[in-house]
Amino acid sequence: MAAARTSAALEIRKLRKKLRQIENLERIDRELTDDEYYKIDKKDKTRENLLRLLATQNEEESEGSITASTKSEISGQGQNTSSIATDDFSASYSEADLGNVEVTVIEHEDLNDFEQIDVEELEVEEQEDDVILKGSHTVRAESADTSLRSTEITNSPEPVPSSADSQTKAKSVSSTSDSPQKAKSSGSPTKKKAKKNEQSGKDCAKLKAVIHRWRQCRFGVVEMEGHSDLITDVCADGKLLVSASRDTTLKLWDLDTLTEVHSYGGHTGTVTSVVILNRDDSLKVCESVDVDVGERIVISGSLDCSYKVWCTGLDVIIPPSTVIRGGQALRSVYTYNPVTRVGFHSAAGAIVTGSDGGKVELWDAKSGENLESTRQFDSAITGLKVHGGLVYCCSEEGLVKMFDVKDGHLSCLFASENVKPAPGCNLTERPIRGMAVAMDTVYYGDEGTNIKVLNWKKGEVSKLMNHSEEFGMTDSLCYHGDTLLASSYNLDTGKGSINVRYLPEGNYMSTLDDQETERIIAITSTTLSSDRITIVTAGLQLKIWTVEPTNSEGGGDLFSSKFITRLAGVAVDSEPESDTDFSESEPEEAGGPRVRRMGSNLSKKPEEASSWMSWCALL
Repeated sequence: MAAARTSAALEIRKLRKKLRQIENLERIDRELTDDEYYKIDKKDKTRENLLRLLATQNEEESEGSITASTKSEISGQGQNTSSIATDDFSASYSEADLGNVEVTVIEHEDLNDFEQIDVEELEVEEQEDDVILKGSHTVRAESADTSLRSTEITNSPEPVPSSADSQTKAKSVSSTSDSPQKAKSSGSPTKKKAKKNEQSGKDCAKLKAVIHRWRQCRFGVVEMEGHSDLITDVCADGKLLVSASRDTTLKLWDLDTLTEVHSYGGHTGTVTSVVILNRDDSLKVCESVDVDVGERIVISGSLDCSYKVWCTGLDVIIPPSTVIRGGQALRSVYTYNPVTRVGFHSAAGAIVTGSDGGKVELWDAKSGENLESTRQFDSAITGLKVHGGLVYCCSEEGLVKMFDVKDGHLSCLFASENVKPAPGCNLTERPIRGMAVAMDTVYYGDEGTNIKVLNWKKGEVSKLMNHSEEFGMTDSLCYHGDTLLASSYNLDTGKGSINVRYLPEGNYMSTLDDQETERIIAITSTTLSSDRITIVTAGLQLKIWTVEPTNSEGGGDLFSSKFITRLAGVAVDSEPESDTDFSESEPEEAGGPRVRRMGSNLSKKPEEASSWMSWCALL
């Protein structure tokens, strides 16, 4: 029986790796081999086999649990008082050792099947009291006996003092207030501590309010139709949304009316990246290119080796009737390299591009002149953000770099080659899929199950759990106010969802899941009103997620957010991560972590049946 279970576990792992390889093949912008096409054709069959094995495994574990429970009851009838005392001692030891954390004991058979709990079934008020600001990242507690049942540890409040302790504390406070001389002798540290406690209380109250909102929220989902191929990127600002696609077009949408406003044609290859400039930056660019009216400016990058500057036709300072150049390409610049990411540096008045060969380039927004071109990576740039006057880039080789821009030149301030993992954390170099920057911290996702948190000032990387399954991918993240929105992809089912965390502590709050969303490879968010957040996700589907206020009267079309217990726990290494970390130098096994180079910019065959495959053939 044990041998059969081991064999089944190995087969499950093998099928999951096959699915992950197929997912990667479907996104490559190059001509595939016949063998690669064959693998993609087997995707549905591979997933069916995987789900069948998982179902069988769950049934066997359930039967084993019942058998073990029966044996335990029989043996328990003859248990003597010494063993009871031992159990009591173990329980006491665990409580004393873990201190102020709440331990949820999870039976072995439950580890691979965490239930997703509807928020309405949770006692939210009690959970909010369990949230503390201090020590917000979950911790791992070592059991005295490693053979004991696995435990999942989450944050909980400080222990509630007994009545005697409360009286003692009250007496101490009263004594302090009655003795001003003693307080004065202690000096400013007492005042600083009181001020710190007061601020901590405010922060905790804010955190509880945000968590309450996200755990109680309901949301509606609308799918927008218009693109004929994979949607590679989205950017939203106010009511404006721009989407980029492998069908070589950009589309402008109105989020108020949920309608398509304009379709932009002009690129001859996959449009990989898009950004909407804010009102002030749009006005500056309009003036620099002699546009007489104020319009919102959009910048796009493509694998056709160009970036383009567009005007939306939606004005920023005058009535719409006076707009005269809407939907036009104001400038097209040939870059000699396929462009994978674009950004805009406001202070420098420069457009920033990243290429599939690892180049970071600066372009003058007024003249289109190339100001700087430097190869910073050995593989494709997969993320580019301009934040706080700095340029952050990440790549397929698993590196993150940060640049300052002065006098039209890039100066590298940080590179992640020598970062160290946080205590108890292993790191594996993987192709980075997406990145968000908030408060000098870089959050990035890859082919693993966790979000990586890079504190570049300390040169340290920690993790936040982003999947409740053993295999998964984090393709995209975005920062909205005090929340981090991260895409999550269940490799077993082929479905995607959105996990919401509180920043900067990283507390898990809730998951948005409509059960019908496929893999999410791009995500953005905006605020249409003070109490309504709009999230946009892209992949094969372009979806608008409207998060309604907690007091709204939702209809039957609204979904409730979910709280997945495991995501509130400590991050666990992804399947391959436990095999190889930065300190090891031996080559990877087949199917393990690897540094991949992006293929050429040739698109897929038009006749391909798989919906993830590009239909556009470049001439």
